[in-house]
Amino acid sequence: MAGPRAPVAIDTQQIQTRTEWSYFWGLRQSEWTPDPTGCDGKGAGRVEVHFAWFTAPLMLLTLGVAVPAEVAIYCDTEQAPSNGP
Repeated sequence: MAGPRAPVAIDTQQIQTRTEWSYFWGLRQSEWTPDPTGCDGKGAGRVEVHFAWFTAPLMLLTLGVAVPAEVAIYCDTEQAPSNGP
């Protein structure tokens, strides 16, 4: 029996990564969604967000106006049901 926080089986070889930006101290952010064709229609199993290696120097240089973050999307290994109950 899986609860709402049960781990989802993910494919560690199939990862979508990108750099996303937050501007003006978080007031304006770039909107992102996983590429639906990237996971062969199975959806995202886990999403991780980390600061990039150049985040701290860029934050200091721009006084926090521009903040980059690395987003990694791991694909789910299980196929969603095609028909509902």
